Amino acid sequence: MSLMLPCAGLNATEVLAALRAAHAEGRVAAGLDVVTGQARELAGDGIVDLYQTKWWALRLAADAAVTVLKVDQIIMVRSQNL
Repeated sequence: MSLMLPCAGLNATEVLAALRAAHAEGRVAAGLDVVTGQARELAGDGIVDLYQTKWWALRLAADAAVTVLKVDQIIMVRSQNL
């Protein structure tokens, strides 16, 4: 997230500090309003993360890791046979 905030024209340090402070105050559903750069309750406006999106992101990340490991194993086998 700290890489995306400057692209949105926001100060990553200030925004993340405000979000962490909101969570520390007990506002666990607080999220980031990218228009204002403030932490606020986004669920009240109907803005929520979809479970399915997170599930697919995790699945695709795991698939990518397995692919990297398979390629690494192929390289190791080939280098031993030389």
